[in-house]
Amino acid sequence: MDIQKALSFHKITNSTNIGINHISKENFISILQTFQNILNNRITFDDGFESVYKNAFPIMNSYGLCGKIFPVVGYINKYNNWDFNFGINKSKHLNNDQILELDKYGWEIGSHSFYHHPYSDMTNKEILNDLSCSKKYLEDLLSKEVKSFAVPFNIYNPIIFDLILEAGYKVIYFNSFYKTGYVPHINYLVQRKPVFKITSLKSIKYYLNGEKNNFTDKMIQFCANATIGLKHLLY
Repeated sequence: MDIQKALSFHKITNSTNIGINHISKENFISILQTFQNILNNRITFDDGFESVYKNAFPIMNSYGLCGKIFPVVGYINKYNNWDFNFGINKSKHLNNDQILELDKYGWEIGSHSFYHHPYSDMTNKEILNDLSCSKKYLEDLLSKEVKSFAVPFNIYNPIIFDLILEAGYKVIYFNSFYKTGYVPHINYLVQRKPVFKITSLKSIKYYLNGEKNNFTDKMIQFCANATIGLKHLLY
């Protein structure tokens, strides 16, 4: 069985941001216009930033598209203090009412962990507790089953996949530079290409057509790993 494919975004904003994990509203619209016929239910957002509700949601609604969003549950209605944001690059996360409205309009709500800690730093028991607590919070809020999970920092292994399934999730979202050959069963996986400031329309087209990962994808994972390293040094 072929692995399903999707795109993953973080912030959609024209505000000044340090780093690369955002794109402008104009670039987002360009992506939707270019790939509109194949993107419905294949647009995902990690972290659950408020800019998704304020900017991406109305744009996608105008194109008749729904998305999937994975909030960091412990930071709902808070700023992204979990991230290495240089003290000035703070962004607000969604609040409960905004999540409920997205759900009302047909968006899928999944989990992106409780506190966005890298699972490589946690025991299996701690990981399972994180998975279960974030799932329960969202299910209590939405009054429905939460089926999907996106792993923080895209750092995991087959054991973590098993823990995600043990916690009751049905679908796991991972980024395209992960070596899928390590995974014995792939029918519950969705592969994603991260779309950041440096991502071109050409690279998105190559990905959707089945081309191999490009240099920018690997650079993005390098930045994610560097964030973890900096947090270890500073905290």
